[in-house]
Amino acid sequence: MFKRFLFIAIVLISIALNAEQFRRIIEERIEVNYDGSAIITRTESIEGPAFSKLYNIYFQQFQKDKTLFKNLYYELTKEYYFLYGTTPSFTANDFEISFGDHFKWTVKMKADGFLSYENKQFVLRRKGFNGDEKLAALLLPKYFENELDEKLFISAFLGSEKNYLETTRVTEVILPEGSNIEKLAPALPTQKETGNTWRVDFGGQNSYKATLEKTSRGYVLKQIIYITGGAPKNLLDQKQSINVLSELRDYAAFQCVFFNEKIKPDTLTKPLEHKVKNDFSGSWGFSVSSGELFSYTFTYGTLSVTPKTTVTLTFNVSLLWEHEWVKTGWFSWSYRFKKFETVVSFSPSLKPSLEVSSGGSIEKSWSKNLATKTKTVTLWVSGVPVVLVLEAKLDAEAMAKIYGSIGFNLSATYTFNTSLGVTYENGSWRQTPSYSTK
Repeated sequence: MFKRFLFIAIVLISIALNAEQFRRIIEERIEVNYDGSAIITRTESIEGPAFSKLYNIYFQQFQKDKTLFKNLYYELTKEYYFLYGTTPSFTANDFEISFGDHFKWTVKMKADGFLSYENKQFVLRRKGFNGDEKLAALLLPKYFENELDEKLFISAFLGSEKNYLETTRVTEVILPEGSNIEKLAPALPTQKETGNTWRVDFGGQNSYKATLEKTSRGYVLKQIIYITGGAPKNLLDQKQSINVLSELRDYAAFQCVFFNEKIKPDTLTKPLEHKVKNDFSGSWGFSVSSGELFSYTFTYGTLSVTPKTTVTLTFNVSLLWEHEWVKTGWFSWSYRFKKFETVVSFSPSLKPSLEVSSGGSIEKSWSKNLATKTKTVTLWVSGVPVVLVLEAKLDAEAMAKIYGSIGFNLSATYTFNTSLGVTYENGSWRQTPSYSTK
């Protein structure tokens, strides 16, 4: 059994949106060199202001906080490692970002080891795991989990089966000049000759579709990925999940076999392995704290009241995804989903002090907003940005009475709930907010 805890925030954004339809387009151009390396140019376009808001917030933080690059680099290169068996490289300077209602970002990567030389032919595999059956058996459950990560976060964002995200992904691979393609063949030992089309039906209108077309210099793979906020019923059914995972295993897995007299086999670069985690068990949490001193002087006539407080705001985020893989055959698995749950909480620590000076007898009450503090937490999970925005409104109240009896009260109120739990269980999402003022 794997119990996975991650940071989540995309569900909070969805609460404020009345979105029904989202679309994004991913365009990839992979140009293979004579030494077997490749230049990958990936462009992603997000349509509509509501969905673009997530990307705008994430990449604004990405430009300010260099620590976010490590997270994005890991997640993005992991995806290409599963697909092509090698790890691309890029830097934070290799991004072009266009902010706005229609968000667009482009990254250029370089990867060694795209080609192999076998039986006097050159081979480019997609989801072939370098032709190693033992490696494929090891990595396939991790590939499944990487794919389902993205789907669960998108589903959480959408929240309802009436809402959907349609992703069009077009990948063009250009082989070195002089290449003569012999065939496009299955990449995995379990695959049957099914032509150049694939489909995965997760149930609940959640599906993958792909078509492969040979070109004069390579091939074009077009995918339509359709995700709703409803339950993927076929995946959640233990018996049907075997077929679903078999479809996902074979989905767009193929190899391009070709000849090219200009390529020298002994000059081919080697693939770079990715340090994918050995397993997904364990727990992760995220906490952000900030401490500041706030003060304000309330006056009335000769009376002066100055409450001061040191406030520490702590944001906590955690996610539990509980499931297990059951091996049902030599190259097949069953998926048993148990629970998906996220909890975000906001805990203040208050240390108030009070300074009072009075020149007379009076009774008076005051109230003042000291500050409104906002904290944004962002990260990248599989193929989607995750954004958490929490806001705290800090109010101070003071009251002075005759004979110098001074009362002081500091309260913390929130524009978001103090605690929010989102659970996916028994085929539906459930939100359980709780609110408290200290």
